[in-house]
Amino acid sequence: MQIDLRVLGHRIRVTTKDEAVGEAIGLFWEPARVEVDGHAQDKKARLDYVFEAGRLYFKGEIVARAESDAELLAGFERHLLDTLITMGRETCMLHAGAVVLDEDLVVFVGPSGAGKSTFTRLCVEAGASYLSDDLVSLGGQSLDGAARAIQFDALTEPEVPAHFAGHALVDYPTPGFPSGALRVPVHRGHYRGSGPIALADKRVVLVRLQHGEADVLSTLPALERLSSLHAATLVGGKAYVAGLDHGLGFDLLWTDPGHALGLLRASL
Repeated sequence: MQIDLRVLGHRIRVTTKDEAVGEAIGLFWEPARVEVDGHAQDKKARLDYVFEAGRLYFKGEIVARAESDAELLAGFERHLLDTLITMGRETCMLHAGAVVLDEDLVVFVGPSGAGKSTFTRLCVEAGASYLSDDLVSLGGQSLDGAARAIQFDALTEPEVPAHFAGHALVDYPTPGFPSGALRVPVHRGHYRGSGPIALADKRVVLVRLQHGEADVLSTLPALERLSSLHAATLVGGKAYVAGLDHGLGFDLLWTDPGHALGLLRASL
């Protein structure tokens, strides 16, 4: 089984004989999937991963080992994202979610658990075009995304929260945990990665998310906007100045994400 992806502008091919591995990667990266292209020039630039006999190969070299191919899923995702971040030294890589909503490029920043995936999902359900819920790359005057399926923290409790009822629950086999102990909620839907987006064509709306006890929307001052971008920067080969430092900026404290998004949309 071969799965072809486009992630941050790079072509990725994953090869596996394990159906469970293929199904999981297909779910995790569904919005980034592309049609197979056999052109020779694409093969040279393509990043090839192979799962085989408890080993993960990258460009023909072993980069991870486990008891089974399924246990290599987490290692594959870590290696792929680390590789893309390293390759993005000439860009500005941000830990952020991004969508195009009502012709605005909306970028969500905040630490893990702040709500980037939650608000990205709500925007996609409202008809927004999807870039990423976690990792974006600013190169010059365009923004691109690592268009994974919108994912949430792995569940360890037997009870599934009601708001994940419509999600696919994907087994995430990990060494040290019994089979089925970790299940990742993955949002299903007909959304695809839409990058790269030319910044000149869109108004940029930066939203700093904070989970709190009320829904409060306030203006994000210029210095706070810059500090938020700085905090979200993973690799800063290119400055975000003159890229995402202009446009509207909001600080969104939220407890009810649907209501909070309504406050944001009413202010755009």
